[in-house]
Amino acid sequence: MSKEALTLREIQLETLKNMTKIAEICEKENINYCLAYGSLIGAIRHKGFIPWDDDLDIWMPRPDYERFKQYCLVHKDELQPFELFTPETHIDYPNMIGRFCNTDFSMEVENEKPSTMGTFVDIYPMDGIGSDINYINRKAKWIKLPASCYFMVSRKKFKKTERKGLNTLKFVLFIFSKIAGKQFFYKKLMSWANRFPYEESDYIGCLTWLVDSQKDIFIKTSLCNTILYPFEGCMFRIPVEYDKILTQIYGNYMELPPEEKRVGHHFYNIYRK
Repeated sequence: MSKEALTLREIQLETLKNMTKIAEICEKENINYCLAYGSLIGAIRHKGFIPWDDDLDIWMPRPDYERFKQYCLVHKDELQPFELFTPETHIDYPNMIGRFCNTDFSMEVENEKPSTMGTFVDIYPMDGIGSDINYINRKAKWIKLPASCYFMVSRKKFKKTERKGLNTLKFVLFIFSKIAGKQFFYKKLMSWANRFPYEESDYIGCLTWLVDSQKDIFIKTSLCNTILYPFEGCMFRIPVEYDKILTQIYGNYMELPPEEKRVGHHFYNIYRK
Protein backbone atom coordinates (compact mmCIF):
# COMPACT_ATOMS: atom_id res chain seq x y z
CA MET A 1 0.00 0.00 0.00
CA SER A 2 1.44 3.37 -1.01
CA LYS A 3 2.14 6.04 1.59
CA GLU A 4 -0.16 9.03 1.79
CA ALA A 5 1.50 12.39 2.34
CA LEU A 6 0.08 14.87 4.84
CA THR A 7 -1.95 17.71 3.38
CA LEU A 8 -0.68 21.27 3.77
CA ARG A 9 -3.13 21.96 6.58
CA GLU A 10 -2.17 18.74 8.35
CA ILE A 11 1.50 19.78 8.11
CA GLN A 12 0.64 23.17 9.60
CA LEU A 13 -1.29 21.70 12.52
CA GLU A 14 1.40 19.12 13.28
CA THR A 15 4.10 21.79 13.04
CA LEU A 16 2.10 23.87 15.52
CA LYS A 17 2.69 21.08 18.07
CA ASN A 18 6.45 21.43 17.54
CA MET A 19 6.21 25.18 18.10
CA THR A 20 4.10 24.73 21.21
CA LYS A 21 6.80 22.49 22.68
CA ILE A 22 9.53 25.01 21.82
CA ALA A 23 7.55 27.81 23.48
CA GLU A 24 6.96 25.66 26.57
CA ILE A 25 10.71 25.01 26.92
CA CYS A 26 11.66 28.62 26.29
CA GLU A 27 9.19 30.05 28.80
CA LYS A 28 10.29 27.53 31.44
CA GLU A 29 14.02 28.05 30.86
CA ASN A 30 13.85 31.81 30.17
CA ILE A 31 15.20 31.35 26.63
CA ASN A 32 14.54 34.20 24.20
CA TYR A 33 12.88 33.48 20.86
CA CYS A 34 10.37 35.09 18.50
CA LEU A 35 8.49 34.23 15.33
CA ALA A 36 10.37 35.12 12.14
CA TYR A 37 9.87 35.80 8.43
CA GLY A 38 6.63 34.39 6.96
CA SER A 39 5.55 33.05 10.36
CA LEU A 40 5.73 36.57 11.78
CA ILE A 41 3.69 37.88 8.83
CA GLY A 42 1.22 35.07 9.44
CA ALA A 43 0.80 36.09 13.08
CA ILE A 44 0.17 39.75 12.23
CA ARG A 45 -1.86 39.34 9.03
CA HIS A 46 -3.68 36.03 9.62
CA LYS A 47 -3.35 35.35 13.38
CA GLY A 48 -1.80 32.05 12.32
CA PHE A 49 -0.12 30.46 9.33
CA ILE A 50 -0.17 32.22 6.01
CA PRO A 51 -2.71 29.89 4.32
CA TRP A 52 -0.20 28.62 1.75
CA ASP A 53 2.88 28.57 4.03
CA ASP A 54 4.47 25.17 4.59
CA ASP A 55 6.84 25.79 7.49
CA LEU A 56 7.38 27.77 10.69
CA ASP A 57 10.42 29.97 11.43
CA ILE A 58 11.77 31.51 14.63
CA TRP A 59 14.78 33.62 15.60
CA MET A 60 16.92 32.97 18.67
CA PRO A 61 19.89 35.05 19.85
CA ARG A 62 23.00 32.89 19.53
CA PRO A 63 23.53 32.62 23.34
CA ASP A 64 19.90 31.47 23.77
CA TYR A 65 20.20 29.10 20.81
CA GLU A 66 23.20 27.43 22.46
CA ARG A 67 21.25 27.10 25.72
CA PHE A 68 18.26 25.64 23.86
CA LYS A 69 20.53 23.21 22.04
CA GLN A 70 22.09 22.09 25.32
CA TYR A 71 18.65 21.63 26.89
CA CYS A 72 17.55 19.42 24.00
CA LEU A 73 20.69 17.30 24.30
CA VAL A 74 20.34 16.82 28.06
CA HIS A 75 16.62 16.05 27.82
CA LYS A 76 16.75 14.13 24.55
CA ASP A 77 14.99 11.00 25.82
CA GLU A 78 12.12 12.76 27.59
CA LEU A 79 11.54 15.08 24.62
CA GLN A 80 10.81 12.21 22.26
CA PRO A 81 9.34 12.21 19.64
CA PHE A 82 10.63 15.80 19.41
CA GLU A 83 14.31 16.19 18.60
CA LEU A 84 16.62 19.05 17.69
CA PHE A 85 18.59 18.54 14.47
CA THR A 86 21.82 20.53 14.00
CA PRO A 87 25.16 19.94 12.22
CA GLU A 88 26.60 18.97 15.61
CA THR A 89 23.92 16.41 16.50
CA HIS A 90 23.31 14.72 13.12
CA ILE A 91 26.18 14.16 10.72
CA ASP A 92 23.94 14.02 7.63
CA TYR A 93 21.84 17.05 8.54
CA PRO A 94 21.96 19.41 5.51
CA ASN A 95 21.46 22.87 7.11
CA MET A 96 23.46 25.24 9.29
CA ILE A 97 20.37 26.45 11.16
CA GLY A 98 18.62 24.20 13.68
CA ARG A 99 15.39 22.26 13.16
CA PHE A 100 13.13 21.13 15.97
CA CYS A 101 11.46 18.04 14.52
CA ASN A 102 8.81 15.45 15.33
CA THR A 103 10.38 12.11 14.45
CA ASP A 104 7.03 10.32 14.49
CA PHE A 105 7.01 11.50 10.89
CA SER A 106 9.43 11.09 7.99
CA MET A 107 10.33 13.59 5.31
CA GLU A 108 11.12 13.24 1.64
CA VAL A 109 12.75 16.29 0.08
CA GLU A 110 13.31 16.94 -3.59
CA ASN A 111 16.97 16.23 -4.47
CA GLU A 112 17.91 15.19 -0.92
CA LYS A 113 18.33 11.86 0.84
CA PRO A 114 15.21 10.78 2.83
CA SER A 115 15.48 11.67 6.51
CA THR A 116 13.78 11.18 9.86
CA MET A 117 13.34 14.91 10.39
CA GLY A 118 9.55 14.84 10.07
CA THR A 119 7.55 18.00 10.73
CA PHE A 120 9.83 20.85 11.73
CA VAL A 121 10.34 24.39 12.99
CA ASP A 122 13.38 26.19 11.58
CA ILE A 123 15.46 27.97 14.25
CA TYR A 124 17.69 30.79 13.00
CA PRO A 125 20.50 31.57 15.48
CA MET A 126 21.12 35.33 15.43
CA ASP A 127 24.82 36.12 15.68
CA GLY A 128 26.49 39.31 16.83
CA ILE A 129 27.74 41.37 13.88
CA GLY A 130 29.59 44.13 15.71
CA SER A 131 28.82 47.82 15.28
CA ASP A 132 29.97 48.49 11.69
CA ILE A 133 27.18 47.34 9.40
CA ASN A 134 29.12 48.50 6.35
CA TYR A 135 31.86 45.98 7.15
CA ILE A 136 29.41 43.08 7.03
CA ASN A 137 27.80 44.43 3.86
CA ARG A 138 31.23 44.42 2.22
CA LYS A 139 31.93 40.87 3.41
CA ALA A 140 28.43 39.49 2.76
CA LYS A 141 29.30 37.57 -0.42
CA TRP A 142 32.16 35.80 1.38
CA ILE A 143 29.71 34.71 4.07
CA LYS A 144 26.98 33.61 1.65
CA LEU A 145 29.38 31.57 -0.49
CA PRO A 146 30.31 28.91 2.13
CA ALA A 147 26.64 28.77 3.22
CA SER A 148 25.60 27.97 -0.35
CA CYS A 149 28.35 25.38 -0.72
CA TYR A 150 27.43 23.75 2.61
CA PHE A 151 23.89 23.31 1.31
CA MET A 152 25.11 21.94 -2.04
CA VAL A 153 27.03 19.12 -0.34
CA SER A 154 23.72 17.48 0.63
CA ARG A 155 22.20 17.70 -2.87
CA LYS A 156 22.05 14.37 -4.69
CA LYS A 157 22.49 15.94 -8.12
CA PHE A 158 23.16 19.28 -9.73
CA LYS A 159 20.00 21.15 -10.68
CA LYS A 160 20.11 23.82 -13.38
CA THR A 161 18.46 27.17 -12.83
CA GLU A 162 16.55 29.35 -15.29
CA ARG A 163 19.45 31.84 -15.23
CA LYS A 164 21.59 30.00 -17.76
CA GLY A 165 24.57 32.30 -17.35
CA LEU A 166 24.98 31.15 -13.74
CA ASN A 167 24.76 27.42 -14.40
CA THR A 168 28.45 26.96 -15.24
CA LEU A 169 29.55 28.81 -12.09
CA LYS A 170 27.04 26.93 -9.94
CA PHE A 171 28.17 23.59 -11.38
CA VAL A 172 31.80 24.42 -10.53
CA LEU A 173 30.73 25.33 -6.98
CA PHE A 174 28.69 22.12 -6.78
CA ILE A 175 31.73 19.99 -7.66
CA PHE A 176 33.98 22.01 -5.33
CA SER A 177 31.51 21.63 -2.46
CA LYS A 178 31.45 17.85 -2.89
CA ILE A 179 35.25 17.67 -2.88
CA ALA A 180 35.76 20.05 0.06
CA GLY A 181 33.05 18.49 2.22
CA LYS A 182 30.69 19.89 4.85
CA GLN A 183 33.22 20.22 7.65
CA PHE A 184 35.33 22.63 5.56
CA PHE A 185 32.39 25.02 5.10
CA TYR A 186 31.09 24.44 8.62
CA LYS A 187 34.36 25.74 10.07
CA LYS A 188 34.28 28.77 7.77
CA LEU A 189 30.73 29.66 8.76
CA MET A 190 31.28 29.14 12.48
CA SER A 191 34.34 31.37 12.33
CA TRP A 192 31.99 34.13 11.16
CA ALA A 193 29.35 33.25 13.75
CA ASN A 194 31.94 33.57 16.55
CA ARG A 195 33.73 36.64 15.20
CA PHE A 196 31.80 39.30 17.12
CA PRO A 197 30.62 38.90 20.75
CA TYR A 198 26.82 39.02 20.80
CA GLU A 199 26.66 41.14 23.94
CA GLU A 200 28.96 43.80 22.45
CA SER A 201 27.27 44.00 19.05
CA ASP A 202 24.82 46.67 17.90
CA TYR A 203 23.74 44.57 14.89
CA ILE A 204 22.71 40.93 14.63
CA GLY A 205 21.92 38.45 11.86
CA CYS A 206 22.06 34.75 11.06
CA LEU A 207 25.59 34.60 9.65
CA THR A 208 25.39 30.88 8.97
CA TRP A 209 22.43 31.45 6.60
CA LEU A 210 22.78 35.05 5.39
CA VAL A 211 20.60 35.44 2.29
CA ASP A 212 20.43 39.23 1.88
CA SER A 213 22.60 41.47 4.05
CA GLN A 214 20.36 44.46 3.34
CA LYS A 215 17.25 42.67 4.66
CA ASP A 216 18.55 40.08 7.13
CA ILE A 217 20.69 42.23 9.41
CA PHE A 218 18.87 44.00 12.24
CA ILE A 219 19.57 46.44 15.01
CA LYS A 220 19.89 44.20 18.05
CA THR A 221 17.48 46.21 20.17
CA SER A 222 14.68 45.69 17.60
CA LEU A 223 14.61 41.96 18.46
CA CYS A 224 15.31 42.22 22.20
CA ASN A 225 11.83 43.05 23.43
CA THR A 226 9.04 40.55 22.71
CA ILE A 227 5.36 40.14 23.53
CA LEU A 228 3.03 37.15 23.46
CA TYR A 229 0.75 37.23 20.42
CA PRO A 230 -2.05 34.93 19.15
CA PHE A 231 -1.15 32.35 16.53
CA GLU A 232 -3.60 29.57 15.60
CA GLY A 233 -5.20 29.76 19.03
CA CYS A 234 -1.82 29.62 20.83
CA MET A 235 0.34 32.43 22.21
CA PHE A 236 3.87 32.79 20.85
CA ARG A 237 6.42 35.57 21.13
CA ILE A 238 6.88 38.23 18.46
CA PRO A 239 9.18 41.30 18.46
CA VAL A 240 7.59 44.49 19.79
CA GLU A 241 9.08 46.25 16.73
CA TYR A 242 7.60 43.73 14.29
CA ASP A 243 6.38 46.45 11.89
CA LYS A 244 9.88 47.91 11.50
CA ILE A 245 11.40 44.47 11.01
CA LEU A 246 8.84 43.17 8.50
CA THR A 247 8.91 46.41 6.53
CA GLN A 248 12.69 46.10 6.23
CA ILE A 249 12.40 42.55 4.88
CA TYR A 250 9.23 42.68 2.78
CA GLY A 251 8.09 46.26 2.32
CA ASN A 252 4.27 46.31 2.44
CA TYR A 253 3.87 42.97 4.18
CA MET A 254 0.13 43.45 4.75
CA GLU A 255 -0.57 43.32 1.02
CA LEU A 256 -1.35 39.84 -0.28
CA PRO A 257 0.90 38.62 -3.12
CA PRO A 258 -0.56 37.78 -6.55
CA GLU A 259 -2.42 34.46 -6.59
CA GLU A 260 0.27 32.72 -8.65
CA LYS A 261 2.81 33.43 -5.88
CA ARG A 262 0.65 32.04 -3.08
CA VAL A 263 2.57 28.79 -2.89
CA GLY A 264 4.87 27.10 -0.38
CA HIS A 265 8.60 27.48 -0.85
CA HIS A 266 9.74 24.06 0.36
CA PHE A 267 9.61 21.00 -1.88
CA TYR A 268 8.95 18.07 0.40
CA ASN A 269 6.41 15.49 1.51
CA ILE A 270 5.71 14.47 5.11
CA TYR A 271 4.49 10.98 6.03
CA ARG A 272 3.37 9.38 9.27
CA LYS A 273 5.67 6.54 10.21
